[in-house]
Amino acid sequence: MSPRPQPQDPRGDATPRATPRADTPSGATPAALAPWVAAVVTFGSSAAVLVLEITALRLIAPYVGVTLETNTAVIGLALAAIAFAPGPAGPPPTAPRRAVSSARCSSSAAR
Repeated sequence: MSPRPQPQDPRGDATPRATPRADTPSGATPAALAPWVAAVVTFGSSAAVLVLEITALRLIAPYVGVTLETNTAVIGLALAAIAFAPGPAGPPPTAPRRAVSSARCSSSAAR
């Protein structure tokens, strides 16, 4: 049994739209960041993570030494924290698997 295709937008395209969050008024979608603001935030947060990684390596170096294993552990810990911590914004409004499956359905329906 094939999955049922998602209903298309009244404008004719199947582009997924942002779902309203619980803290926004009904029917209102959250505003997106301007591209330059998103770039500045990304650059700043990446720099902050790099500073934390270097600080962590400096703190543990006297006890375990500076080796490939300690560098890998600190970088892995930072990447795990980035991947698993949703931050103050909370979880994404749509589950990633649901977004991928709906995109597949809409692209297969267009063929």
